[in-house]
Amino acid sequence: MKYRKLEINLKSAAPYSSNADITEEKEPKETNEEFEKRTWRSKAHTDSDDFWIIPGMQFKAAIREAAKYDSKKIPGKGKETYSKHVKSGIRVMSHINLGIKKNELIIGKTAYREICYNPGSKAGRVVKIFPYIDNWNGKITISIFDYILPPEIILEYVNTAGSFIGVGRKRPATGGEWGMWEVLDHKMTEIS
Repeated sequence: MKYRKLEINLKSAAPYSSNADITEEKEPKETNEEFEKRTWRSKAHTDSDDFWIIPGMQFKAAIREAAKYDSKKIPGKGKETYSKHVKSGIRVMSHINLGIKKNELIIGKTAYREICYNPGSKAGRVVKIFPYIDNWNGKITISIFDYILPPEIILEYVNTAGSFIGVGRKRPATGGEWGMWEVLDHKMTEIS
């Protein structure tokens, strides 16, 4: 199968914080704060070597959202936009490894504490702790399988996603200011 491979080097324009689902259960008589202190590292997405990563699927979702946000029409196709082609026609084949093992995350350095309103709690507010990093960079590899999608359009969506959509917690798409990036450089290769 012929496709195009787009390798893009990214540099953070804002901090990144993750919130992976926690599978651990609260222990009997454990307070919310004790539970957070014991389990917060589990909110870091990790690879098979237990390194903290930004999953490729977060970038795919951001690019897909950018295509919807932009609504650029396909030349010669009337009102049809690139959105559905981005949804099924690309794959982000890599994660960004942040270079920190999950057990090396430290409160005060690689963690962010915040007080959240919790309507289900008698206290009303609870302390939450999340993995956090100020600066990050790395390369994502995007395979473009749908030939209606020019690589320049995907690159444009990667730029739009980095400015207006973001990845992780508190990203612009959810009203925050984190998880943004800028494109440093890119390389496109035809694969046959």
